Amino acid sequence: MVRLRSGSMGLGLLGILVSRQPGLAQALSVRPHVMATGTRNARAGEYTLTSPPGYLIYVPAQVVGTRRVPLVVVVPGGGQNARDLMLWHRPLADRYGMILLAAEVRDADGIDLAMQQVLHSFAIDPDKIALAGSSDGGHYALALGSANVNVFSRVAWLSAGAQLTDVDPPQGDTAQFFFAGSVWETLQSLAAGQMLRQAGYPVFPTLILKGHEQRLEDYDDLWHWFQT
Repeated sequence: MVRLRSGSMGLGLLGILVSRQPGLAQALSVRPHVMATGTRNARAGEYTLTSPPGYLIYVPAQVVGTRRVPLVVVVPGGGQNARDLMLWHRPLADRYGMILLAAEVRDADGIDLAMQQVLHSFAIDPDKIALAGSSDGGHYALALGSANVNVFSRVAWLSAGAQLTDVDPPQGDTAQFFFAGSVWETLQSLAAGQMLRQAGYPVFPTLILKGHEQRLEDYDDLWHWFQT
């Protein structure tokens, strides 16, 4: 498990408060290799979960059928919800042929339940499940993902100055980590990346010449990394 140190750089007050909430690095109960019982993606389109409320799932047309495909879970940043995430990530799900799960809020219990439903209902490759977020969502994705390396094969945070205080070595399959941001944000994430790398995790940093903002090309780079 990875333990976080509060960091305000690039996150603001909200980022500090989120980093101190109980359960930020909560271990999930979902077990992809046991629970991936879905065998078919019946039809393309967007689905809304009834519980937890507000969570959205998108199935691209090219993944319809029995072939198991990757799942990308995205969590919202400050002021975002699942609908906002769909606007940014749905075109990339189409481009790269992966099922998208957009979380409504940063809540481990809700994400846990939503993932279990997706694994039961769709043909998901249990070895290819990614978690990502931007800004406050990126800080949360690093915390949740690094606490669940047995669930997520790829973990990414964008435009978030997340920091670590301790890292446990990987056990079994090794998750991979990716972070990207402006100079200001990346400098703070470099230490976290170095700590993960020293513990034995592959880490892929990217410096972006931009401000603290969302850009489709940055998300495209992220999805391309998920595919490799």
